[in-house]
Amino acid sequence: MDPEFFNLSQRVVALENELADLHYLVSRKTGLGSADIKGRIASSSSFPANSIPSSAIQAAAITKTKLSYEQVTLAFGSADTSKTATITSGSIIDSVYASVVTSTPAYGELQLSISGTTLTGTRSAAPGGAAAITYTITLLKA
Repeated sequence: MDPEFFNLSQRVVALENELADLHYLVSRKTGLGSADIKGRIASSSSFPANSIPSSAIQAAAITKTKLSYEQVTLAFGSADTSKTATITSGSIIDSVYASVVTSTPAYGELQLSISGTTLTGTRSAAPGGAAAITYTITLLKA
């Protein structure tokens, strides 16, 4: 018997066994298995739109009504290296991006810090020349 054919037939048998195992696992997960598994499957029809009350979610969960954020801008002119904005006490920085750029500002890293209700942005270098840059900062309110 050709050894290559023997190897191939062994591989086919192994694939058939793997397929049988996979079929078993899929059938258990899709409800063809025990009543215990069938009873615990949730589908989109199990939960009509807006049907889960807030009381069913842990008190610490962030829900749509609890999620609150604010956005502030820091506009750096050509000679500015530091700017401040007033924010809600306890807010946490979520994201920052350059929302307006005029001309080509000099490279400068932006460092943000919060103290009470003041957000301070400090650039390592002023934009320079006729350049200006405005950053928009999104904060999660406490």
